[in-house]
Amino acid sequence: MLLKTFFVISVPQIFVRPNDVKKQADEAKMRFAHIDGDHLTLLNVYHAYKQSKYRLADRTLPRKCV
Repeated sequence: MLLKTFFVISVPQIFVRPNDVKKQADEAKMRFAHIDGDHLTLLNVYHAYKQSKYRLADRTLPRKCV
């Protein structure tokens, strides 16, 4: 867990907020938000990425959903 936490705090900002879709970007980020802060939000993103990668390998999730 400590290594994963280090990983997520050592990367540049992963969330983007284009001017024309700010509301949608904020809503998408909120799906990963954690009450205890940004570090755990990034950890949620990492876990979602890992799950989607495994689902893609099993072909149970269309690529456009990731």
